[in-house]
Amino acid sequence: MIKSFRKLRAGLLKQKQISRYVLYALGEIALVIIGILIAIQVDNWNNERKEKNQLHATLDQVYTVFDRDLDRLIALKQGYIEQVSMIDSVSSNPQKINPSLLPFMLYYIDLGYGSLTTEASNIVKNMNFDPEDVKQRNLAKAISEYERNFLITTYFVKKYITPVLEQANLPEPSLIFQASNQNNFQNIDLNFFNNQEIRVAQELVLSPQIQRALKSSRNQKMRNIEILDFNIGIIKAKKLAVKEYYPQVTLLYRSISLIGGGTELNDWETDVDLQSTDSGKEIWEADVNLRDGFIKFREGHDWTLNWGGKQFPQGDATWYSDNIKVQEGRYHVIFNLKDRTYQFTKIGPKQN
Repeated sequence: MIKSFRKLRAGLLKQKQISRYVLYALGEIALVIIGILIAIQVDNWNNERKEKNQLHATLDQVYTVFDRDLDRLIALKQGYIEQVSMIDSVSSNPQKINPSLLPFMLYYIDLGYGSLTTEASNIVKNMNFDPEDVKQRNLAKAISEYERNFLITTYFVKKYITPVLEQANLPEPSLIFQASNQNNFQNIDLNFFNNQEIRVAQELVLSPQIQRALKSSRNQKMRNIEILDFNIGIIKAKKLAVKEYYPQVTLLYRSISLIGGGTELNDWETDVDLQSTDSGKEIWEADVNLRDGFIKFREGHDWTLNWGGKQFPQGDATWYSDNIKVQEGRYHVIFNLKDRTYQFTKIGPKQN
């Protein structure tokens, strides 16, 4: 092709057809310019595609962080709701509480969280939004507002009951918020408090001083529940904003599985995997054999992210909650991360 153009050019010069040669030369220049413009446009398209892919990958990370933060706040809310239930029991029916557990409950009621952090800050600062794209600007605003709100939120953590217990010389046990195992305190040392200390706790709980402290503490827990409800609503709105901009957004969860003595494997070391059935990895399903026992859901075959619940065959999946008591049979299980629910539908007897 190049040789042909050269021959044509040489022929035109030889024939002294200057005007036709000029037109030919201009045509060559135009072709070169068009080629350069096409190359620049292709390069721009490639760069835009790379930037868009990078933005989408980052949004997958942000969406997953939002999802994990949502789990934490829902679990905190459940913890405060449990404390309110304890306060009501201690205030109205202390005689129905196991005396050995009473001092543990009094100390546990004062626990809580003052503030929380989010991993979103480390991700958002590396995001490259197009300032000329209105949708991207609005999304950037939504994400930055979420981060600020999450970081400045302060929960009420004043201890009303602990000072009274300390004045009565009751030793403080080591307790963890959200880990009371449905008021049963299954992992505590029941010999921590001696009989005399238990009697002191029983007398204190009837005193006006403790009753006032319980009332103040309950009010504080209810305020925290209100704040958590507000922030839970914010997270759901920000997740929706990401989803509306990028409908293909995907949770970066490696796997969701069942584990526990209630699975057919009958141990807490080996997982029974569920399969993702939607593009966003929010719905996980499987047909499984269960035996009478307890199970939990977890992500990535480790305990970093795990969910339990209080009901069977269906209920709310709560982060780091209680083991789910299941019944023998073969079930179709659905674990829904969008609604934070699980459902076991019996499809027959357990298969051997």
